[in-house]
Amino acid sequence: MCAVMGPPGSGKTGTLIMKAMAGAFMQHKWADGVRRARLVVLSIDYRRLWGNFLPSWFEWLPQHDPENGVTWTGARGGPALQVLDMKLANGDRAILEVLFMAVGDDWSEDAMEALAAGVQATWVWFNEWQNHPRIAWVKFGQRIGRYPRAADAEVVAPGRWADLNAGIVDSWQHALWIGGHFKRGVHLFEQPPAMFDGGRFNPNAENLANLAKGYYPLILEDMPEHEIERKMFNRWGRRLDGLPVFTFDDRALVAQSVITPDYRRTLLYGVDAGLDPAIVLGQRMGDGQLRRLANVVAARHGVGPKRFGVEVAALLATPRFMPFLVQTNIRGNGDPSAFHGQDKEDPDDAHWMDRFASAAGLVGDMRPRPAPTNLLTPRLQAVRDTLVVEEGLPRGLFDPENVKELRRAYNGAYRYRKLHVTGDERYDLEPEKNDASHVADADQYLAMMEGGFEAAMGRDRSMQGNAVMELLRDKGMLLGGNLRPGLGERRRGGGDRPGPLIIGR
Repeated sequence: MCAVMGPPGSGKTGTLIMKAMAGAFMQHKWADGVRRARLVVLSIDYRRLWGNFLPSWFEWLPQHDPENGVTWTGARGGPALQVLDMKLANGDRAILEVLFMAVGDDWSEDAMEALAAGVQATWVWFNEWQNHPRIAWVKFGQRIGRYPRAADAEVVAPGRWADLNAGIVDSWQHALWIGGHFKRGVHLFEQPPAMFDGGRFNPNAENLANLAKGYYPLILEDMPEHEIERKMFNRWGRRLDGLPVFTFDDRALVAQSVITPDYRRTLLYGVDAGLDPAIVLGQRMGDGQLRRLANVVAARHGVGPKRFGVEVAALLATPRFMPFLVQTNIRGNGDPSAFHGQDKEDPDDAHWMDRFASAAGLVGDMRPRPAPTNLLTPRLQAVRDTLVVEEGLPRGLFDPENVKELRRAYNGAYRYRKLHVTGDERYDLEPEKNDASHVADADQYLAMMEGGFEAAMGRDRSMQGNAVMELLRDKGMLLGGNLRPGLGERRRGGGDRPGPLIIGR
């Protein structure tokens, strides 16, 4: 696998052309001393193949130049074949066949099977990969490494290649990109953005020397906002039917390899109850960084606390987490609403969290406690505090392989639903309840632990520009930097623990 993701004009096409030409010289020689390779370039349709891709191709290679070893067969609007007969200065010779094809409108399995049948390729290149159906990826992936035949020479480095502008979060390409099966910087290459947040163009964007002066400001003029995210910032973008709750930089906040827990520190967890339960496990480091180590999400709707607890128990029993369980060095927060309904004399009438904890093997101090609040604003702020990079250091760090569902949520699946109203874009005030919201809620309960809630509420004097603090200030609920008594908090049962913040009452 080799995929290059970058802004328009960043040299993706030329990079993969050079890869193909160099790859042809990597192949083993046939009996006649010639190295051979075959590349299939697959476009989404013939209009884009001939209108967009081939003009870029011809900037690098002539269409037909037999005297210099380049021949072309095929007419506009259909498939075509180009053959490059190449020689190095030392006399080494390689022949690269390039077959240009398109997926077309029929994405059925039968149609794709028929299209790919008989293709014998060294490599398949998916042009504008973000637009391809998964079935094309599967069917053509079965045709790589079939040229040359074993009787003629062993194939060297067969594979699937792709060029793309950043695609849509929650697409199958995005799931593959962040899934951990392919490694960033080894198989997946993310070019620098053309522009930064705030509108400043990147002087270190790739291929600027080969672009017309003012190229990016020009194409930016009529570019819709959702395309700017993908094509200029080179970030996976949102669907048009929702607005991501968080701005999440998957490159800056995801570790390069699996995170080894610190067994000297407490293992923390946040758990969301209900018919779609989820849990996120992490650790707060000495510098305040919150590391997300693993998550468990119910595989289907309607999973009860006992069944979910058994799944969590299996995770805690792995070598990665067993030391915490042995030392009973685990603490957790949970959805406060899931702690109601307990009958102390009847264990079958225990509340959701008790039944979950018993099944998960979380006893004593390891049992979940109610989170300090269930109000949305401080919960979101506690998470936002961990999604920033300060002086080059991320305030949160995500495991690349064990929190895939949480990363998917924060990459845009956790979103505000777009309202169908005439005029400006408007969105619901609360995040949409979908399959990504449960793991996001669990992470909010985790983020409020070990100082996260206090920082979100502005009790940490070092917090500047804190969203909750600004809201309280606007409501007149601050007095000398602290909450005004009787307005910002209320006490329960005469204890010292603050209850939920009530805004505007």
